[in-house]
Amino acid sequence: MVIGQSEATPDVPAGTDENLENFTRLAQLHITERTHAQVESLGDAKTNTRRQWFDANLRGLQSPLEHFGARLQQSGAAEATSFDGIEGLEGFTLPTGILSSALLGLQAGFTVGHLSQYVLGQYDLPLPSKEAPQLRYITPNIVKFGADWSLPTDDFLFAVCLLEVSRAGVWRHAWLRDRYAALIDDYLDGYDLRSDRLESLFSSAMDMQNPESLMTVELDPLEVLGALSTPQQEHAQLRLRRLLTLVEAYAEVAVEQVGESLIPSLPMIREAMRRHRVERGQAERFIEGLLGLETDHDELVATCDWVRGVLERAGWEFLNRMWETDRNLPTANEMEAPGLWVARVELDLDD
Repeated sequence: MVIGQSEATPDVPAGTDENLENFTRLAQLHITERTHAQVESLGDAKTNTRRQWFDANLRGLQSPLEHFGARLQQSGAAEATSFDGIEGLEGFTLPTGILSSALLGLQAGFTVGHLSQYVLGQYDLPLPSKEAPQLRYITPNIVKFGADWSLPTDDFLFAVCLLEVSRAGVWRHAWLRDRYAALIDDYLDGYDLRSDRLESLFSSAMDMQNPESLMTVELDPLEVLGALSTPQQEHAQLRLRRLLTLVEAYAEVAVEQVGESLIPSLPMIREAMRRHRVERGQAERFIEGLLGLETDHDELVATCDWVRGVLERAGWEFLNRMWETDRNLPTANEMEAPGLWVARVELDLDD
């Protein structure tokens, strides 16, 4: 899959990794004090190179790809293809069906070449995982992003740490990670794996007998997803978007409240981070589209307002009840009126 040239890895100034580790500990203290979330149990942060981040997160993409493979086996494409000869894919063996092979090639090209150049932290683009959260920072990307936007170094590092600690504090709930993975599986189940359009796309662009040719296939990956997508995915995607937006809004408001008195350049940093989300590249949009993780900026703004509305009425400790159980997540109607959610959860507490 040809997606353009990989960027050179920027030099990381001495002390950056240590500063990120120190700012993470400071962020854990402030987030705990403000939100009462148990983020100190997250443990120490890891600073990663781009390749280290990819290696640590390969499992997050392997699971949905294997989900495709299992469905293809059910439809009769059971012969196995090994990808041991392709760097980064050692150990993968999936059904030979063109879809699983193609998606695996897409995943490798996009993730190794581009996704690892984009994310700043582990939860910048959360991949499905049932493992306990691990704070990871991709130091070269953080350095480059801060330089590109001329952001004050210490302010930016602290803001990144606040955001990642807040996100991880939510994802530490095992039931939520399980629900997230299940919603992604529901979304994947909606793809039409029998699509004649998909077969046509790939058979005209690659050597069907040579798996390595997938790495140089010149196709628009979003066109591939369009060939697979079906209307039945819309409900699963809506639920995924609501969940991801809730997590992000919770973290955004936490950073807002903690950082307003501690980070002088926070407004400039938040605008840069907003652009970072909106102006995602082709690789990020492919992964979002593949797994159903696309979000909407206007919806995020509205959900941040909802979070603030709950805080005005009931405070952080009450808001944290949202993460205790699936039942406590707000409904679509409750998202229109935070008081409705507060009243329902209060009623449940009284029962």
